[in-house]
Amino acid sequence: MDQDILNGIGELDFEELQPSIFPIPSDMNIDDYLREILDEQMSPTQVEVDTDNGPYIGQWKEIENISKKNIPAINNSLARYFSDSSLYQKIRTIFPDEIEHKCWHQINTTDDPIPQESLTKAKAVKQSLLELVGTRLNDENFAMQADDRVKLQQFQTLLEQRNQLQAIDLVKIFEKMLKREHGIILTARDTAQSFPNGHVNTCPPYDTPGVAQRFQDLSKDISEMREFCREVGGVLEQTFSDFQRLRLCTGGNVHVIDTYDRSQITNAEEARMWQTIVNLRQSLIKNRRTLLDWHRERVFPRLKGLLSKIHHEIAEWQRAQAFAANGKYVESYDIDQLEDCCKPTAELMILSLDQIYNLTQLEVNTVDEERQFIEILERLRVSYENLIKEIVTFGLVVEKQPPQVLMKDKKFACHLRHLVSNGLGLHQYSFPTKVSLVTSDVACAIKDTGPTTPMSTSGEIVNNLKNSDYNEQTKQLHIHMTNMTLKMKMRGDKGRADTVAEEKYCMVFRSQIRVRLSSNTEYEVTAQTMSLPIVVISHGKQEADARATIFWDNAFSDAFRRPFEVPSQVQWSWILDGLHWLWKKECENESSVHMEGGGLSLSATKYLTHKLFNTESVEPSTMVTWKQFNHDSLHGKTFTFWKWFFNVMELVSSNFVKKYWNLGLIQGFVSKATSQKMLLQRSPGTFMFRFSDTVLGALSISCYTVCKDNPNRGYEVGHLQPDTVKKFQQRSLPDMVKDIQYLHFLYPATPKEHVFGPHYTPEPQPSTNDDDYWPKEMHVVLKGSHQQRQSPSQTISPNGDVLSPGVLSPGSVSEPFSPNVSRHESLDISMGNDTQP
Repeated sequence: MDQDILNGIGELDFEELQPSIFPIPSDMNIDDYLREILDEQMSPTQVEVDTDNGPYIGQWKEIENISKKNIPAINNSLARYFSDSSLYQKIRTIFPDEIEHKCWHQINTTDDPIPQESLTKAKAVKQSLLELVGTRLNDENFAMQADDRVKLQQFQTLLEQRNQLQAIDLVKIFEKMLKREHGIILTARDTAQSFPNGHVNTCPPYDTPGVAQRFQDLSKDISEMREFCREVGGVLEQTFSDFQRLRLCTGGNVHVIDTYDRSQITNAEEARMWQTIVNLRQSLIKNRRTLLDWHRERVFPRLKGLLSKIHHEIAEWQRAQAFAANGKYVESYDIDQLEDCCKPTAELMILSLDQIYNLTQLEVNTVDEERQFIEILERLRVSYENLIKEIVTFGLVVEKQPPQVLMKDKKFACHLRHLVSNGLGLHQYSFPTKVSLVTSDVACAIKDTGPTTPMSTSGEIVNNLKNSDYNEQTKQLHIHMTNMTLKMKMRGDKGRADTVAEEKYCMVFRSQIRVRLSSNTEYEVTAQTMSLPIVVISHGKQEADARATIFWDNAFSDAFRRPFEVPSQVQWSWILDGLHWLWKKECENESSVHMEGGGLSLSATKYLTHKLFNTESVEPSTMVTWKQFNHDSLHGKTFTFWKWFFNVMELVSSNFVKKYWNLGLIQGFVSKATSQKMLLQRSPGTFMFRFSDTVLGALSISCYTVCKDNPNRGYEVGHLQPDTVKKFQQRSLPDMVKDIQYLHFLYPATPKEHVFGPHYTPEPQPSTNDDDYWPKEMHVVLKGSHQQRQSPSQTISPNGDVLSPGVLSPGSVSEPFSPNVSRHESLDISMGNDTQP
């Protein structure tokens, strides 16, 4: 039976599968029938594989525009990209728009096991591509080059053979290509900003070159090293050929030359032969010395320099991971680029080491000279082996970080990759990886003394040992750490909960990797890497303080620090930048996170500045300490700046508020005084939403309405009692607006029905069940005199005119309202058309 069929059975509940298996047709064998059943049951149905807001839409057109510009650095990047003659690259060029519109970004390819929703979408994408290729091949009206038709047929065959290309692997391959295109586009944009007048310099515009330039330089260095090593190999091969000739001439004993007495030569022929032998030996000694000098002076130093550059880029990439955890995406190598540098560098190291091994076999000099030569080669051998061990050691990276705020006894996962992969044949032997939780002090000791340092752990991690897994399609070496839980040890008496939430840990990953060299030498190398800092909590009340610790660390730490040093104070402008990106990540739609705009507006930053400093006249370079940020209470309040911001962010990021924030219906960062000034310039019945200054994580409605105490006096601005997420769970925000009759226009002058009407909860339909229950629904009403309802037929225009029957005087435009009025929920029970509740 086909192995793919067996794999498919493993993914299904066989008890559920059996009822659908009918008697096998007489003209079909059991394997074909089972394949048909599985294909039918596993085929994705009603899965949207095209998207209108994907991050890759329009990339191909931009790539084409970029290619028309004469930008040397960008053209080199494009040349490397388009030089990839893979089948997938060809499909990308044949279906540029169709590829971009697939839901690649919605498919999780890193978790192990892959979520079922992602598997379903991946299979749907694969089926969609198969149908797309089939349609193009069968379209007789479409002119197609012969090479394109061959590639399409090859791709069609690959997709049809399920055991040859898994759907998730297909997604990984195409998303990798799309991400590389995106990197080229970003670099081109940066170049255009650096040279707005079209003048382009081949040199980087600043002292520190961008990622694209650094990758180009590193790739160039690797290519030059490959060519030079090939040249060294050619000379070495010729030298070995000469050495074999010498051994033949001397009968296998080269040192016979040192003992031969030339005075015993009796004829010219013998003299000529011995002179040839001596000259050949001298040539070999010279060539061998040249090869040795090349390795000492050129090959080894440059390989060591390459390793240092790669190590630096990995550290910068890990720093970019910390920024990304705060929502800020900075320019850095992507993990595939790092792998593209690590693999060939490791291969060059092993090639150079092999050349050293071969040189040790060339014994062509005197015994004393050979001893010195072998000592030099031995030192080189050890140096090359140390380089190989080093790249294996730091080639292990955390691709998907564990949660930085970790709840005890709660399941979590992370994902590692080894960047050398098959470059040293590491994939040939599955190796174990163990994860341990350590304190920052232990992490410092490990960083100082290396991966063999004994370490004391701070808790037991269940399921902390996993083996590596090599993917033949993507050529990537992964370790999927899943279903882990932390059993934390008892901590000492730390006092306040916020102090506990400032205690940093990290996870240390260690792999015992077997490295076998071509000389049959075998090593066991301990590869090691660390996670980003982690705060362990045991209760939800510690989360805000823990998130503050992580935010500060991610935003302001250095890539090459000691674990986990951070500055005690930073500029206010830096904090605002960090809060801007964090807000964008948590509170905005996923499709807009990487786009321009959004985040904290200028008015929001002014509001936050006033909240922290109690004044708006603050220089951006003003220093803010950690104590001010999350220890000191705000002026006149009992909570800190971070606590207020964090709770507001939790409110807006909830499913009950996030939609309306992204639609621009919530002002949010507005003080009472400012909202009053804004509303007084508008028509009666105008209202806005603002974040409460006194209640954490709450939203208040400010409105312009009739003065309660003296209706003849006119209108005033009032503020409704703030609502938290708990209230919005009971009654949605649009329904609350609907319930309060005197709210007519969302600031500045939009009728509430236009913006909130589509989001009202539909009226309950009469029950079709045979029961005696009367339907009911929850409404928001006002206490006391505010329970009076305005007539539904009365509506006010933005200029205050009455649009519906009845004249509304200042005292009757709406029920009176006081800023101090409270609000509660009551049940409005309907019992038929003519029955009062």
